[in-house]
Amino acid sequence: MLRSISLPTITNWNVSEVLATARTHWRSHVAAFCMSTAGLIQLTEFDFGSPMLLILWALITAGIIVAAGMDIEVKSLRSFKICLWVIVICGWIAIPVSFLTHGGLPQTVSLAMFLFPMLLYYRYGQYQQLERVMTWMIPGLFIHAGWAFFTAFVLHQTRVQGLSTNQNAGSGIIAFGIIYFASHPKLKWLTPPLLMVLPFFGSRWVTVITVLMVILIFASRYVPWKWLFVGMAAALIFSFTTNLEIINDSYRITGRVARDHQNDAVTRMFPQKGDGTMWRDLLIPSGFSDTFIHSLPVRLSTEFGIYTGIAFVTLGGMAIWRKPRFTPAWWMVLMSLGFSVMYYHTWVGPIAMFWWLPLGERHSEIANEKD
Repeated sequence: MLRSISLPTITNWNVSEVLATARTHWRSHVAAFCMSTAGLIQLTEFDFGSPMLLILWALITAGIIVAAGMDIEVKSLRSFKICLWVIVICGWIAIPVSFLTHGGLPQTVSLAMFLFPMLLYYRYGQYQQLERVMTWMIPGLFIHAGWAFFTAFVLHQTRVQGLSTNQNAGSGIIAFGIIYFASHPKLKWLTPPLLMVLPFFGSRWVTVITVLMVILIFASRYVPWKWLFVGMAAALIFSFTTNLEIINDSYRITGRVARDHQNDAVTRMFPQKGDGTMWRDLLIPSGFSDTFIHSLPVRLSTEFGIYTGIAFVTLGGMAIWRKPRFTPAWWMVLMSLGFSVMYYHTWVGPIAMFWWLPLGERHSEIANEKD
Protein backbone atom coordinates (compact mmCIF):
# COMPACT_ATOMS: atom_id res chain seq x y z
CA MET A 1 0.00 0.00 0.00
CA LEU A 2 2.88 2.33 0.77
CA ARG A 3 4.19 1.80 -2.74
CA SER A 4 1.01 3.40 -4.17
CA ILE A 5 1.71 6.72 -2.43
CA SER A 6 3.56 9.21 -4.66
CA LEU A 7 5.83 11.33 -2.49
CA PRO A 8 7.34 14.57 -3.83
CA THR A 9 11.01 14.31 -4.62
CA ILE A 10 13.58 16.79 -5.84
CA THR A 11 13.19 15.25 -9.31
CA ASN A 12 9.64 16.69 -9.44
CA TRP A 13 10.93 20.24 -9.01
CA ASN A 14 12.14 22.60 -11.69
CA VAL A 15 15.39 23.37 -9.89
CA SER A 16 16.47 26.07 -12.34
CA GLU A 17 13.23 28.01 -11.82
CA VAL A 18 13.52 27.76 -8.02
CA LEU A 19 17.11 29.03 -8.11
CA ALA A 20 16.23 31.82 -10.55
CA THR A 21 13.39 32.97 -8.29
CA ALA A 22 15.67 32.92 -5.25
CA ARG A 23 18.36 34.91 -7.08
CA THR A 24 15.85 37.52 -8.21
CA HIS A 25 14.46 37.78 -4.68
CA TRP A 26 17.78 38.39 -2.92
CA ARG A 27 19.01 40.65 -5.72
CA SER A 28 15.89 42.82 -5.40
CA HIS A 29 16.45 43.25 -1.66
CA VAL A 30 20.18 44.01 -1.99
CA ALA A 31 19.56 46.51 -4.78
CA ALA A 32 16.73 48.17 -2.83
CA PHE A 33 18.94 48.43 0.26
CA CYS A 34 21.69 50.11 -1.78
CA MET A 35 19.28 52.60 -3.37
CA SER A 36 17.45 53.47 -0.14
CA THR A 37 20.76 53.99 1.68
CA ALA A 38 21.99 56.19 -1.17
CA GLY A 39 18.81 58.27 -0.93
CA LEU A 40 19.33 58.83 2.79
CA ILE A 41 23.02 59.69 2.33
CA GLN A 42 22.15 62.18 -0.39
CA LEU A 43 19.76 63.89 2.05
CA THR A 44 22.70 64.96 4.25
CA GLU A 45 24.03 67.33 1.54
CA PHE A 46 27.74 66.73 2.07
CA ASP A 47 30.48 68.77 0.40
CA PHE A 48 31.47 67.90 -3.15
CA GLY A 49 34.95 66.89 -1.98
CA SER A 50 33.60 64.66 0.79
CA PRO A 51 34.27 60.88 0.73
CA MET A 52 30.49 60.50 1.12
CA LEU A 53 30.21 61.37 -2.57
CA LEU A 54 32.24 58.27 -3.47
CA ILE A 55 30.09 56.14 -1.15
CA LEU A 56 26.91 57.57 -2.71
CA TRP A 57 28.00 56.82 -6.26
CA ALA A 58 29.25 53.36 -5.24
CA LEU A 59 25.89 52.49 -3.66
CA ILE A 60 23.91 53.66 -6.70
CA THR A 61 26.24 51.80 -9.08
CA ALA A 62 26.11 48.64 -6.96
CA GLY A 63 22.34 48.83 -6.80
CA ILE A 64 21.93 49.08 -10.57
CA ILE A 65 24.46 46.29 -11.23
CA VAL A 66 22.73 43.93 -8.80
CA ALA A 67 19.31 44.86 -10.18
CA ALA A 68 20.47 44.19 -13.74
CA GLY A 69 20.78 40.51 -12.81
CA MET A 70 17.08 40.23 -11.98
CA ASP A 71 14.89 38.44 -14.48
CA ILE A 72 12.76 41.51 -15.26
CA GLU A 73 12.02 42.74 -18.77
CA VAL A 74 12.38 46.50 -19.29
CA LYS A 75 10.48 47.91 -22.25
CA SER A 76 11.39 51.10 -24.07
CA LEU A 77 9.30 54.24 -24.56
CA ARG A 78 10.54 56.44 -27.39
CA SER A 79 8.93 59.64 -26.06
CA PHE A 80 10.64 59.25 -22.66
CA LYS A 81 13.97 58.40 -24.30
CA ILE A 82 13.90 61.51 -26.51
CA CYS A 83 13.26 63.79 -23.53
CA LEU A 84 16.11 62.22 -21.57
CA TRP A 85 18.52 62.63 -24.48
CA VAL A 86 17.55 66.33 -24.77
CA ILE A 87 18.31 66.80 -21.06
CA VAL A 88 21.70 65.08 -21.29
CA ILE A 89 22.79 66.84 -24.49
CA CYS A 90 21.83 70.30 -23.21
CA GLY A 91 23.68 69.59 -19.97
CA TRP A 92 26.92 68.86 -21.81
CA ILE A 93 26.50 71.73 -24.29
CA ALA A 94 26.31 74.10 -21.32
CA ILE A 95 29.86 73.19 -20.20
CA PRO A 96 31.83 74.90 -23.04
CA VAL A 97 29.31 77.76 -23.19
CA SER A 98 29.75 78.34 -19.46
CA PHE A 99 33.54 78.35 -19.89
CA LEU A 100 33.33 80.98 -22.62
CA THR A 101 30.69 83.28 -21.12
CA HIS A 102 30.90 83.39 -17.32
CA GLY A 103 32.53 81.87 -14.26
CA GLY A 104 30.05 79.12 -13.43
CA LEU A 105 32.09 76.32 -15.02
CA PRO A 106 32.74 74.20 -11.88
CA GLN A 107 29.08 74.20 -10.90
CA THR A 108 27.99 73.46 -14.48
CA VAL A 109 30.35 70.49 -14.72
CA SER A 110 29.08 69.23 -11.36
CA LEU A 111 25.46 69.44 -12.49
CA ALA A 112 26.25 67.60 -15.72
CA MET A 113 28.18 64.90 -13.84
CA PHE A 114 25.42 64.41 -11.28
CA LEU A 115 22.94 63.69 -14.05
CA PHE A 116 24.61 60.29 -14.52
CA PRO A 117 23.74 58.81 -11.09
CA MET A 118 20.28 60.39 -11.36
CA LEU A 119 19.74 58.51 -14.62
CA LEU A 120 20.80 55.35 -12.80
CA TYR A 121 17.98 56.03 -10.34
CA TYR A 122 15.69 56.29 -13.36
CA ARG A 123 17.02 53.06 -14.83
CA TYR A 124 16.54 51.27 -11.52
CA GLY A 125 12.98 52.59 -11.35
CA GLN A 126 12.25 50.77 -14.59
CA TYR A 127 12.59 47.50 -12.67
CA GLN A 128 9.50 48.60 -10.67
CA GLN A 129 11.09 48.24 -7.25
CA LEU A 130 9.78 51.47 -5.69
CA GLU A 131 7.80 49.58 -3.05
CA ARG A 132 10.86 47.63 -1.94
CA VAL A 133 13.02 50.77 -1.77
CA MET A 134 10.44 52.64 0.30
CA THR A 135 10.09 49.64 2.61
CA TRP A 136 13.85 49.62 3.25
CA MET A 137 13.71 53.39 3.77
CA ILE A 138 11.09 53.27 6.56
CA PRO A 139 13.66 53.04 9.42
CA GLY A 140 15.69 55.95 8.02
CA LEU A 141 12.57 58.05 7.45
CA PHE A 142 11.42 57.61 11.04
CA ILE A 143 14.90 58.24 12.46
CA HIS A 144 14.90 61.48 10.46
CA ALA A 145 11.40 62.35 11.71
CA GLY A 146 12.24 61.33 15.29
CA TRP A 147 15.34 63.55 15.38
CA ALA A 148 13.30 66.46 14.04
CA PHE A 149 10.68 65.87 16.73
CA PHE A 150 13.39 65.69 19.42
CA THR A 151 15.09 68.91 18.35
CA ALA A 152 11.75 70.71 18.24
CA PHE A 153 10.33 69.56 21.59
CA VAL A 154 13.40 68.86 23.69
CA LEU A 155 15.98 71.28 22.29
CA HIS A 156 13.30 73.89 21.44
CA GLN A 157 14.71 74.63 18.00
CA THR A 158 12.61 76.28 15.29
CA ARG A 159 12.62 75.25 11.63
CA VAL A 160 14.23 71.90 12.39
CA GLN A 161 16.24 70.02 9.76
CA GLY A 162 16.32 66.42 10.95
CA LEU A 163 19.20 64.53 9.31
CA SER A 164 19.43 67.12 6.55
CA THR A 165 21.25 70.45 6.53
CA ASN A 166 18.34 72.20 4.82
CA GLN A 167 14.83 72.41 6.24
CA ASN A 168 13.23 72.40 2.77
CA ALA A 169 15.02 69.19 1.81
CA GLY A 170 14.41 67.72 5.26
CA SER A 171 10.69 68.39 5.03
CA GLY A 172 10.72 67.23 1.41
CA ILE A 173 11.68 63.64 2.24
CA ILE A 174 9.00 63.60 4.95
CA ALA A 175 6.48 64.87 2.40
CA PHE A 176 7.37 62.19 -0.13
CA GLY A 177 7.07 59.55 2.58
CA ILE A 178 3.61 60.90 3.45
CA ILE A 179 2.47 60.77 -0.17
CA TYR A 180 3.81 57.26 -0.74
CA PHE A 181 2.31 55.80 2.44
CA ALA A 182 -1.03 57.60 1.94
CA SER A 183 -1.32 56.15 -1.58
CA HIS A 184 -0.25 52.64 -0.59
CA PRO A 185 -3.16 50.31 0.27
CA LYS A 186 -1.34 48.64 3.19
CA LEU A 187 0.86 51.43 4.58
CA LYS A 188 -1.62 54.28 5.19
CA TRP A 189 -1.16 53.86 8.95
CA LEU A 190 2.38 55.28 8.62
CA THR A 191 1.05 58.61 7.32
CA PRO A 192 -0.18 60.32 10.56
CA PRO A 193 3.17 60.29 12.45
CA LEU A 194 4.95 61.89 9.50
CA LEU A 195 2.17 64.45 9.03
CA MET A 196 2.53 65.35 12.69
CA VAL A 197 6.25 66.13 12.28
CA LEU A 198 6.04 68.03 8.97
CA PRO A 199 5.02 71.48 10.36
CA PHE A 200 8.07 71.60 12.67
CA PHE A 201 10.33 72.10 9.63
CA GLY A 202 8.60 75.44 8.94
CA SER A 203 8.76 74.96 5.17
CA ARG A 204 5.67 76.82 3.98
CA TRP A 205 5.34 75.58 0.43
CA VAL A 206 6.19 71.97 1.24
CA THR A 207 3.41 71.96 3.82
CA VAL A 208 0.87 73.51 1.44
CA ILE A 209 1.72 71.15 -1.42
CA THR A 210 1.68 68.08 0.83
CA VAL A 211 -1.70 68.93 2.34
CA LEU A 212 -3.16 69.46 -1.14
CA MET A 213 -1.73 66.15 -2.28
CA VAL A 214 -3.11 64.22 0.69
CA ILE A 215 -6.55 65.72 0.03
CA LEU A 216 -6.26 64.68 -3.62
CA ILE A 217 -5.25 61.14 -2.70
CA PHE A 218 -8.27 60.55 -0.49
CA ALA A 219 -10.66 62.47 -2.75
CA SER A 220 -9.56 60.45 -5.81
CA ARG A 221 -11.64 57.51 -4.59
CA TYR A 222 -14.85 59.46 -4.95
CA VAL A 223 -14.22 62.19 -7.54
CA PRO A 224 -13.27 61.72 -11.25
CA TRP A 225 -9.58 62.51 -11.72
CA LYS A 226 -10.17 65.24 -14.35
CA TRP A 227 -12.30 67.20 -11.90
CA LEU A 228 -9.56 66.83 -9.30
CA PHE A 229 -7.11 68.68 -11.54
CA VAL A 230 -9.68 71.39 -12.25
CA GLY A 231 -10.27 71.76 -8.50
CA MET A 232 -6.54 71.91 -7.76
CA ALA A 233 -5.99 74.62 -10.40
CA ALA A 234 -8.93 76.61 -9.02
CA ALA A 235 -7.53 76.33 -5.48
CA LEU A 236 -4.11 77.64 -6.57
CA ILE A 237 -5.66 80.55 -8.46
CA PHE A 238 -7.81 81.39 -5.46
CA SER A 239 -4.79 81.35 -3.15
CA PHE A 240 -2.78 83.76 -5.26
CA THR A 241 -5.69 86.15 -5.94
CA THR A 242 -6.44 86.41 -2.22
CA ASN A 243 -2.80 87.10 -1.24
CA LEU A 244 -2.49 83.63 0.30
CA GLU A 245 -4.44 84.70 3.40
CA ILE A 246 -5.25 81.13 4.35
CA ILE A 247 -1.59 80.14 4.30
CA ASN A 248 -0.64 83.26 6.22
CA ASP A 249 -3.14 82.43 8.97
CA SER A 250 -1.65 78.96 9.28
CA TYR A 251 1.91 80.29 9.60
CA ARG A 252 1.31 83.55 11.48
CA ILE A 253 3.79 82.32 14.12
CA THR A 254 6.64 83.02 11.68
CA GLY A 255 5.74 86.72 11.67
CA ARG A 256 5.25 86.82 7.90
CA VAL A 257 2.34 88.57 6.23
CA ALA A 258 0.36 87.38 3.23
CA ARG A 259 2.17 89.75 0.88
CA ASP A 260 5.51 88.16 1.83
CA HIS A 261 4.20 84.77 0.71
CA GLN A 262 3.05 86.17 -2.59
CA ASN A 263 6.33 88.01 -3.19
CA ASP A 264 8.26 84.89 -2.21
CA ALA A 265 6.30 82.79 -4.71
CA VAL A 266 6.88 85.29 -7.54
CA THR A 267 10.61 85.56 -6.76
CA ARG A 268 11.00 81.78 -6.69
CA MET A 269 9.18 81.23 -9.98
CA PHE A 270 10.30 84.09 -12.23
CA PRO A 271 13.61 85.82 -13.06
CA GLN A 272 13.99 89.16 -11.27
CA LYS A 273 15.86 92.29 -12.35
CA GLY A 274 19.47 92.12 -11.27
CA ASP A 275 19.59 88.43 -10.37
CA GLY A 276 22.02 87.61 -13.16
CA THR A 277 19.52 85.79 -15.39
CA MET A 278 19.48 86.68 -19.07
CA TRP A 279 16.54 85.79 -21.26
CA ARG A 280 18.93 84.85 -24.07
CA ASP A 281 19.94 81.92 -21.87
CA LEU A 282 16.62 80.35 -22.81
CA LEU A 283 17.94 79.69 -26.32
CA ILE A 284 21.53 78.66 -25.59
CA PRO A 285 22.34 76.35 -22.63
CA SER A 286 24.80 78.44 -20.65
CA GLY A 287 25.14 76.52 -17.39
CA PHE A 288 24.88 77.46 -13.74
CA SER A 289 23.88 81.02 -12.87
CA ASP A 290 23.76 82.68 -9.48
CA THR A 291 20.03 83.30 -9.33
CA PHE A 292 17.35 83.04 -6.67
CA ILE A 293 14.97 81.14 -8.98
CA HIS A 294 13.76 78.03 -7.15
CA SER A 295 11.14 76.83 -9.63
CA LEU A 296 12.79 73.85 -11.29
CA PRO A 297 11.36 74.11 -14.84
CA VAL A 298 12.15 77.84 -14.96
CA ARG A 299 15.64 77.36 -13.55
CA LEU A 300 16.37 74.54 -15.99
CA SER A 301 15.20 76.75 -18.86
CA THR A 302 17.43 79.67 -17.85
CA GLU A 303 20.52 77.52 -17.15
CA PHE A 304 20.29 74.65 -19.67
CA GLY A 305 18.00 76.11 -22.29
CA ILE A 306 14.26 76.11 -22.69
CA TYR A 307 14.61 72.70 -24.35
CA THR A 308 15.55 71.18 -21.00
CA GLY A 309 12.64 72.88 -19.26
CA ILE A 310 10.25 71.61 -21.93
CA ALA A 311 11.71 68.10 -21.68
CA PHE A 312 11.22 68.11 -17.90
CA VAL A 313 7.59 69.27 -18.15
CA THR A 314 6.93 66.81 -20.98
CA LEU A 315 8.30 63.88 -18.97
CA GLY A 316 6.16 64.81 -15.98
CA GLY A 317 3.10 65.46 -18.12
CA MET A 318 3.34 62.12 -19.92
CA ALA A 319 3.94 60.27 -16.65
CA ILE A 320 0.77 61.82 -15.16
CA TRP A 321 -1.50 61.77 -18.21
CA ARG A 322 -0.98 58.23 -19.44
CA LYS A 323 -2.48 55.10 -17.88
CA PRO A 324 -2.36 53.40 -15.44
CA ARG A 325 -3.08 56.20 -12.99
CA PHE A 326 -3.23 56.50 -9.21
CA THR A 327 -0.41 54.05 -8.52
CA PRO A 328 2.06 55.03 -5.76
CA ALA A 329 4.61 55.94 -8.46
CA TRP A 330 1.98 58.13 -10.18
CA TRP A 331 1.35 60.04 -6.95
CA MET A 332 5.09 60.40 -6.30
CA VAL A 333 5.64 61.93 -9.76
CA LEU A 334 2.70 64.30 -9.23
CA MET A 335 4.16 65.29 -5.86
CA SER A 336 7.55 65.90 -7.50
CA LEU A 337 5.96 68.19 -10.09
CA GLY A 338 4.14 70.13 -7.39
CA PHE A 339 7.32 70.34 -5.31
CA SER A 340 9.31 71.50 -8.35
CA VAL A 341 7.13 74.58 -8.79
CA MET A 342 8.81 76.11 -5.72
CA TYR A 343 12.01 74.06 -5.23
CA TYR A 344 14.81 72.67 -7.36
CA HIS A 345 15.95 69.94 -4.95
CA THR A 346 14.32 67.17 -7.03
CA TRP A 347 16.74 67.50 -9.97
CA VAL A 348 20.17 66.46 -8.66
CA GLY A 349 19.70 67.66 -5.09
CA PRO A 350 19.14 65.91 -1.76
CA ILE A 351 15.73 64.45 -2.65
CA ALA A 352 16.33 63.83 -6.36
CA MET A 353 15.73 60.10 -5.94
CA PHE A 354 12.03 60.81 -5.35
CA TRP A 355 11.71 62.26 -8.85
CA TRP A 356 13.92 59.99 -10.92
CA LEU A 357 13.07 56.62 -9.39
CA PRO A 358 9.24 56.96 -9.55
CA LEU A 359 9.60 58.43 -13.05
CA GLY A 360 11.44 55.28 -14.14
CA GLU A 361 8.71 53.13 -12.59
CA ARG A 362 6.06 55.13 -14.45
CA HIS A 363 8.01 54.42 -17.65
CA SER A 364 7.56 50.68 -17.10
CA GLU A 365 3.94 50.99 -15.95
CA ILE A 366 3.02 52.90 -19.11
CA ALA A 367 5.02 50.58 -21.39
CA ASN A 368 3.39 47.50 -19.88
CA GLU A 369 -0.07 49.07 -20.15
CA LYS A 370 0.44 49.62 -23.88
CA ASP A 371 0.83 45.88 -24.34
